[in-house]
This record gives sequence, structure tokens and C-alpha cells, in this order.
Amino acid sequence: MSDQVQAKEVLTPKQMDPDEARKLAKACVCSDCWGELTVLFDWRSRMSTVSCETRGCPQHGYVSRKYVERAEAKSSGELVEARTALQANGVLPRSGKSESQLLKEMGF
Repeated sequence: MSDQVQAKEVLTPKQMDPDEARKLAKACVCSDCWGELTVLFDWRSRMSTVSCETRGCPQHGYVSRKYVERAEAKSSGELVEARTALQANGVLPRSGKSESQLLKEMGF
């Protein structure tokens, strides 16, 4: 993850009602790796915990899928800006294609 997740955006793991756990796993992803979540049911306590499916992930909590979508959109925009600036300063080579060729490839 490129940015630190703000503390107010992160929910921390705890035992909860199984229905609540299923809803959380559907609406959220891991705050560390943005991986999918799985629900673990404890027959003794009749409670569930939500865990990251990524092996070895420290899983400090969960973030909403909407948060991840916003972060990815922001990162995509930053990538375009950085690539354009690096090409303008000669650090990265330009594509070598004309504007009309690029528009045609994008379907315009």
C-alpha cells in the first residue's frame, strides 16, 4: 500500500456475531494488503472473527472497498501525472506515436 491508511478508516479485528462478520467480509478488505477477507467461526464461543486470506499478512484491520477504490483512482491519476512530467523532462522516452494514433488505439 503506497499511502498510510488514516487511523479512523481502519477497523480492527475482534470477535463478532457471525452475520456481522459475513457483512464485514463482503464490504471490506485487509487494511495491509487489500486482500480478501474470510470468516472464521468458533464453535465454542459461537462467535466469528474476520481474517485476511493472504498468507503471512499481519492484518492490522480492515478498510472499506470504497476506500480502496478511491485510493486506486488517486494513484492512477498520480501515475499519469508522474509519467507525463518524466517524459517532458526527458527521463522517460515518449511513446513515438502521433496523437491520432494514440486516440485510435483508445477507440476514438
